[in-house]
Amino acid sequence: MTPTPEVERAAAEAIDAANAEDPTSLLVDGVEVPTQLLLGRLASEWVGRLDPGASASQRIAARGHHLRRWESPRSDYPAGRAGYLRWRRDQKARHAADLAGLLTGVAPVAGAAAGVILGGPPPRPLVWLGVALVASGLALGLPASRHPRPAPQGAENGQTRSKA
Repeated sequence: MTPTPEVERAAAEAIDAANAEDPTSLLVDGVEVPTQLLLGRLASEWVGRLDPGASASQRIAARGHHLRRWESPRSDYPAGRAGYLRWRRDQKARHAADLAGLLTGVAPVAGAAAGVILGGPPPRPLVWLGVALVASGLALGLPASRHPRPAPQGAENGQTRSKA
């Protein structure tokens, strides 16, 4: 199923909200922007530039490809090829699970709202109850705390900054 524009917009907003919590930032035009928020937006933008016919699913995947990446830094793994490959494998699995969990509630909410906006009948109370259950399950399932990580290498030259 191809995501509707409403679902794509809701997915992008959910990904951006998660990545806005990145404790590191980059200076862009004099404004500090959370690193993963910026990288997700740029990746999505580049997919659209390189392939104007890219699907909404491809743009969503690009936007979420580094979802909350700061939570599992490369430095937590051994140096060398084996450590890198293990880190990449773990990142792929974590990103897939995190992104699936984050997007689980997007389609029902967007679908229910879009139906009303497009002139359809309002969803019945059980539909809204289901949406509320999904949303509360997501809220309760998200990690409760975020532990700031040290600034990445290169912070001393002013290109990256760690939020206090």
